[in-house]
Amino acid sequence: MIEIVSILLMLAWGAWFCWRAYKVLFRGKINDKGFMKQIVMLISANNIDRSIKLCNAEPSAWLPKAIKHLLCRANRIFELELSTQEALFSVRQHRPKTLSAILSVAQTGLFVLLMVVAMPAELDMSQWLLGGFELWLAILLSLGVWVIDFSAIKHVDRCEEHVLKLRWLLYGRGRKRTPQRAELVDMDEADIEAWRAAMEEIISMGKAEAGETGEKPLDVVGRLHEQAPKDEHGVLKAPTKL
Repeated sequence: MIEIVSILLMLAWGAWFCWRAYKVLFRGKINDKGFMKQIVMLISANNIDRSIKLCNAEPSAWLPKAIKHLLCRANRIFELELSTQEALFSVRQHRPKTLSAILSVAQTGLFVLLMVVAMPAELDMSQWLLGGFELWLAILLSLGVWVIDFSAIKHVDRCEEHVLKLRWLLYGRGRKRTPQRAELVDMDEADIEAWRAAMEEIISMGKAEAGETGEKPLDVVGRLHEQAPKDEHGVLKAPTKL
């Protein structure tokens, strides 16, 4: 019975490892340097539409999804800080948690425990553990998970740098002063959602006012955003009090 449990555990672990490798190495990661080189060239040529199409060519990759989120708001300078926070948050969701490494070690320990319990009484423990391929396979799978997670962490770090670089390029394209990187603040999902709700309210108010005055909606929204109360990081506060 224990041997069957060990085999099932190894099969489940191997399947999870393959799924994790596929998700990170074949879907999430891309050649970020080559991709960003093309994006920068297109932005320099003021070809936002083609840069968005380039992102659509890799719909499941982490970096293109974050970059597309910023590009779709390239003409809304007043939204760039919020869009940057949203793009960074989307990328950081793929950073492996410490729990993944802990589970990997725990799975190896559980497998060793099952092997010890199933060991025949007449055999020496070291011969039993080291004589078969099971323990070595468990160790290799654990190391493989660590390698994949480390690769994912490094890719997420590079994605964050690319998002911040694009932020700088879009501010320059709009001929606006780029806020210093130190002005960015780490925000959780609830804070970002609240900021987005406040932004959408201002956009709605701007469109309504533009319909009455005949002005361009983006101009009105930009003015309302400029007048709205904000904290020291530029995060909108109480837009309903405008």
